[in-house]
Amino acid sequence: MFLSLGRLMMRGRLLPLALLMLFAAMPLFLWLAAAGIVLITLRKGSFDGALALLASIIAAAVPILLSDSSVQLSELTELGHRLGSDVDLRHFAAVHHLQFQNDLVVLVLAYISANLLRVTVNLEVTLLTACMLVVAVLVTGVIPLERWLDLFSAQFELMQQKLSEVYSDQFEVLTADNKSVLLNYMVGQYLSLTLIAQTLTALLVGRWWQARLFNPGGFGEAFRKLSYRWPVATLLIVMMLMLEHFDPTMVGVSWLFLVPLVMVGLAILHTYCVQRKGSYRGVLAVFYLLLPLTYTLVAIVGWFDAVFDLRSRLLRQKGGDVK
Repeated sequence: MFLSLGRLMMRGRLLPLALLMLFAAMPLFLWLAAAGIVLITLRKGSFDGALALLASIIAAAVPILLSDSSVQLSELTELGHRLGSDVDLRHFAAVHHLQFQNDLVVLVLAYISANLLRVTVNLEVTLLTACMLVVAVLVTGVIPLERWLDLFSAQFELMQQKLSEVYSDQFEVLTADNKSVLLNYMVGQYLSLTLIAQTLTALLVGRWWQARLFNPGGFGEAFRKLSYRWPVATLLIVMMLMLEHFDPTMVGVSWLFLVPLVMVGLAILHTYCVQRKGSYRGVLAVFYLLLPLTYTLVAIVGWFDAVFDLRSRLLRQKGGDVK
């Protein structure tokens, strides 16, 4: 069924645009719209990809148009307060505006990554570039971190107030410094995770669609060959350590430098499982579920592969083909 969706993306011009606008209008499915942009760009070219990008951006702006009446939101908020609710609906309008900026970044990065992959036909370079672009977006202030910090702070204050009322004897209010560090770290983590997850998922799904529809087996072979030279892998770790010395928001962003190495570690796992020539989907599913807990370990495996050619050593022991 998922592959059938990719087939629909290739039927004519109006049907794909309609599907992209449908997905882009729903924040939970924005990554599908971005994946469609990747597929259309890879298969049909930059012009068709630009049309798909424009249609998706227009559709992603729909929630803003629906929540832009500040007068109505104020009236509804006052009515809610009379009924005993502490929810300020104006926060939802602020969230929609900020979320649209995130969505715009994801769609544009997916389009840029697809064009780069189309020109270079190099998955390693494209993944690395996509990760660096996300870091650049967050470091240079393209996304207003201060506004996200204000939004998180307002919700955090409300949560603290509720917890202090319920657990008055056990709850200890954070100091201003500790709260500032925590909120900055949370904002960095949230933005970096949402941007990189949607961008890379869109890129990989779009590339997988292209391979399954027009070159069966091509994506798996390209992914299992994913690797970086040791200077690049070492530089990524050094840049991560350097960025951690900045403010707490950048500490929450610095882990993005490990993403290319994590992808290499996953490629090694896939290669090893394929060489065993058994049923490995269950093993991979469990491993991906545990990935948040083993993230750093997988990145270290990726670095070891770059420095010591770990993949070749393991495959020689199994008598498999490195390729």
